[in-house]
Amino acid sequence: MIQEKTVRDALRIFRHCLDHKGVLRAEENAELFELAQDSDVSQVLSVFEEEMDIRFLPAVNQIYLIPSFDNTTLGMSLREYREDLGGATRLETAFLVSYIQMIIFWLFFGGKNSTNPQQRDFIQMKDLIQEIDSLFDKLEQEADTVLAFDRQYRYNFQKIIPLWKNKQYGGEGQELSSKYGTVRRAVNQLRDHNLLTFVENEVRPTRELCDKFLNYYLREERVQQINELFTAVKGD
Repeated sequence: MIQEKTVRDALRIFRHCLDHKGVLRAEENAELFELAQDSDVSQVLSVFEEEMDIRFLPAVNQIYLIPSFDNTTLGMSLREYREDLGGATRLETAFLVSYIQMIIFWLFFGGKNSTNPQQRDFIQMKDLIQEIDSLFDKLEQEADTVLAFDRQYRYNFQKIIPLWKNKQYGGEGQELSSKYGTVRRAVNQLRDHNLLTFVENEVRPTRELCDKFLNYYLREERVQQINELFTAVKGD
């Protein structure tokens, strides 16, 4: 029979993750990290996973709390996503920014090596914008593909393609009115969630992003859909 202390220990771990942006680091709380290795505590955490639609992902000296894609309690709704970008963010702009973020993930982790699909350590902003331009150019030329994407993913590419294409390149300080500003907003949001770093126009994945992609997201079925979304356009 599970003891009350075991349940309380599991709750402390859960609470710590909630209070620390979804991560428990051994260097910050060695006691809780050690407790999480206990088989009884781990059993209670697995019940939390089932009942709350979450996942405790172990990594080297860290444990991540990850809500499922459909988790409406701990996950981020579209409304919350728009608010996180900025309260006045239009729906089409939010879709554009989220698609750019998908492109970023794919550029870092879309490699064909199943053991380690990470295909680069960094990307310069100018190269990132060039990659995005290339994808949107191909989307613009493939009406049938765009219609299929809109039906399958409900992403409204027919609106976000011209939204991107009508922007000038721009630079610092132009926010969402330019291509640079839009990509910078996408990068900044991921940076604020400790998933990217941005220094001297160079974008790099953090350890947290690598841990989550290499140990969790790339094992999910939806990564196949993401790859299809880009390889269909790229013609690979």
